[in-house]
Amino acid sequence: LEPFVRRFWPKTLISWTRVLDGRWRDPRVGRDLLLGVFVGPMGTVVFQSSVFTSALFGLRTGLEGSPPRSLLGPMDLIAEAVQLPLFGILLALMILILLVMLRIVLRYERWAAIVALFLFAAVFSLANPGHVYVAWLPAGLFIGAVILLLTRFGLFAVVTTFVTTDLLKFPITTDSSAFYFGNGLFAIVLVLALAVYGLYMSLGNR
Repeated sequence: LEPFVRRFWPKTLISWTRVLDGRWRDPRVGRDLLLGVFVGPMGTVVFQSSVFTSALFGLRTGLEGSPPRSLLGPMDLIAEAVQLPLFGILLALMILILLVMLRIVLRYERWAAIVALFLFAAVFSLANPGHVYVAWLPAGLFIGAVILLLTRFGLFAVVTTFVTTDLLKFPITTDSSAFYFGNGLFAIVLVLALAVYGLYMSLGNR
């Protein structure tokens, strides 16, 4: 499907190809990394808001997932952080492949984006612990931002978005006496480090 991607959205694979070539200091790679690190936390906030909104209106929330592996110890924390890019790549490619197939079938980019938005918003709303009726709006906002990011800036920015979103799912607390305080601090520091690196690389020689 790569020829179709390059024909429909020429910018989508530029930074991704440069990353695969090892050109990590490229300003475009830094820009897309910075964009992903910005959209990721926004997505986390939007998704978590559905849980609070559900509770506010007395709606039953879904069950949370199993306890994160990051709570089992330092090695498991590192292992979970290392495997997050794999999940980010798979999810970003799924969205891209669906967009391309819809674009081929429907022939119009706008209709392809709308159908993909509804399909993935439905999937993400079901996976959200908030009530399904409340989760639709934040899921739609997040997926809309992801599709816009994918078609206007590229695959690498979306992969970074999903990685950042998953990192911020690590248990985070301001209580320094909690046994998982270091886990949350690790995730926050890692996200900030990605942001600083992306900002520095995006500036190039300036």
